[in-house]
Amino acid sequence: MVFSLPTTRITEKEERKRLFRYMFRRVFIDDWAMKLVALVITLTLWLGVTGLQTPTTTRVRSVPLNLLISSDVEETKDRVKEVDLVLRGPKQRLDQILPRDLVVSLDLNEVGPGDRKVDITPQNISIDLPNGIEVIEIQPNKIALRLEKVSEVAVPIRVETEGNPAPGYELYGTTVSPETVRVRGPESVVGALDYVTTEKVEIAGAKANFSVQQIPLNVVSPKMTLLSAATANVTVRVGRKRIERLLIVPYETQNRSGRASVLLFGPSNLLEGLQPGEITVVEETTDDGRSTLRVVLPPGIQSDVEVRDAKFRE
Repeated sequence: MVFSLPTTRITEKEERKRLFRYMFRRVFIDDWAMKLVALVITLTLWLGVTGLQTPTTTRVRSVPLNLLISSDVEETKDRVKEVDLVLRGPKQRLDQILPRDLVVSLDLNEVGPGDRKVDITPQNISIDLPNGIEVIEIQPNKIALRLEKVSEVAVPIRVETEGNPAPGYELYGTTVSPETVRVRGPESVVGALDYVTTEKVEIAGAKANFSVQQIPLNVVSPKMTLLSAATANVTVRVGRKRIERLLIVPYETQNRSGRASVLLFGPSNLLEGLQPGEITVVEETTDDGRSTLRVVLPPGIQSDVEVRDAKFRE
C-alpha cells in the first residue's frame, strides 16, 4: 500500500528549508565583506547625523555690547563693552557661527538720566543667530552705567597760535569767522565749556597780516559734537612792536588854549618819528551844551595808533 500525501508534505517542507538556507546565505554569507563595510558606513553616517542634530553648547567670548539709548541722553561713564555668551543648539549650526559677526544689542530707550545698574539676560537682548540657536547664559549679566541729559549751547571760538613773529614784530591780535559755534553733548561736558579752540596757527617769522581759511576746530571731548561749524576762517594781525610815547601837544581852539599831555600806543616805526605838531586838539560841544576837547591823530596812523590817555591844561 502506497501513501503519496506524506511524501508531498515532506517535499514542501524540505523546499522551504532549502529556500530559507538559500536566502540566509545570500543575505548574510555571500559577499559578507562588502556587506560589512556597507553596514559600518551606514552606522557611521547615522551616528554622525544624529550627533550633529543633538543639542550641544559652546562659549563665544568678547562679543561687542551695543546699547540702544534715547537720543536725548548720552553715556558719560566707562562701562563693559564686551560680553561672553553661552550658546546652545545643533553642533552643525554652532560650527557655522563666526564670532566676529556677532553683536549683542541691549535696548535702553526707556531708561532715563542717572546712575544705573542694568541686567543683561537672554530675554532683553537682541542678537542675530541661526535658527535653532539660543543664548542660555551671558557674562557679565549686569552692567553699571551713567546716562546724562544732552544739551546744546553756543560758545566762542578762540584762535590758538604757535611760534613768534619775526624780530621787531609782534602779534597784534586775531579775528575768527564765525565767532561762535554750537556744540551738543552731555550737560556736564558742555556746561563746563567756555570756548572752542582752533588748531594752532603758525605765526613764526611773520611780518604782516595774513589769513588762514577753513582751519579745523578742536573737539575737546569725544562725547561732544560740533553742530554749526567744523572749521573757521582766521585773520592774523602782525606788525612792528608797539611802544608807548608821551607827547606834549600845544593847542588853541576858538574858546580854549593850553597844552595836552597825550600818551600814545602803537608801532615803534610810527611813533618814533611823530612830531607834536602833527597832532591836533579840537573842541566839540556835547548834546547837553558842554565843551570837550578831543585828540585827533594824523589820518595815516589812526588805524594803528591808540590814544591811551590825554590830559589838558589851560
